[in-house]
Amino acid sequence: MSEVAHTGAHTGAHTEAHTEPDQSQPQDRSQDRSQDLVQAVVKAVEGCPDVARLSPGPFGAVATYLPGIRISGVAVRDDEVEIAIVARHGRPLPAIADQVRQAVGPLLEGRPVNVTIDDVVTDVATEEATEERGRQ
Repeated sequence: MSEVAHTGAHTGAHTEAHTEPDQSQPQDRSQDRSQDLVQAVVKAVEGCPDVARLSPGPFGAVATYLPGIRISGVAVRDDEVEIAIVARHGRPLPAIADQVRQAVGPLLEGRPVNVTIDDVVTDVATEEATEERGRQ
C-alpha cells in the first residue's frame, strides 16, 4: 500500500509523490522466522540416524537463500519443502525418506515434504571419497 502526498505550486501545477511505508521491521522478523525454520529443519534432518549428510542436489539446486547465507540441502517454499540427503547404507531408502519426513513434519505446518536421496554411503571413508569425486 502506498501513501500519496499531493503538492501544488502557486501556478496550479499538481504533482504526486509516492512513498512506501517503512516495512523493514516486519520483513526482518519474517526473515528471522524463515532462518529459524530452515535451521530447525536442518537440525531435524541431521538428527536422523540414517542420514549421513544433507546434499545440495543436482547442480546445487536444493537450497534456501537468506540474507548473507545459502543453506544447501533444504529448500523451504511457501507451498512445499524439498530436502536432499545422502543416506547411510542399511535400511530401505523409502523408510529413510519417511524418517526424514516424520522428523521435519511437525515444523512445517502441513506443507508437503519431498525427500530426494542423492547418494548412499557405507562408511565415513566412502563418504569422503564420494565428496572428493564431486569436487573434481
